[in-house]
Amino acid sequence: MVNMFDNNKDKQIRMRHVDCDFIIQRDGIELFKMSTNYGEPFYHSINGVMLPSFRFSELGNYTISVEIAAELFIPIIPVLANFSAAVSPAADGNLEIKLST
Repeated sequence: MVNMFDNNKDKQIRMRHVDCDFIIQRDGIELFKMSTNYGEPFYHSINGVMLPSFRFSELGNYTISVEIAAELFIPIIPVLANFSAAVSPAADGNLEIKLST
């Protein structure tokens, strides 16, 4: 789940009507792009929340990006936030994902 907020001085205000995307890459290769699932250039979030679904099937290092291209139907210069995700085996045999900025 991705929640998008706008920092306004000492308050965080949930963003509304956001054109955005959620992208997962490994070794520079795009594995997932949320907007592609909808056949649109961007995903439109009415309430500032994205619920992407991607199954990590391989160990390794990934880059997860969140891009914002418009708010309240007004285009902006795109803002991109990148996160590193390390996928490793967990003690129970599942995969564990550790995120960092």
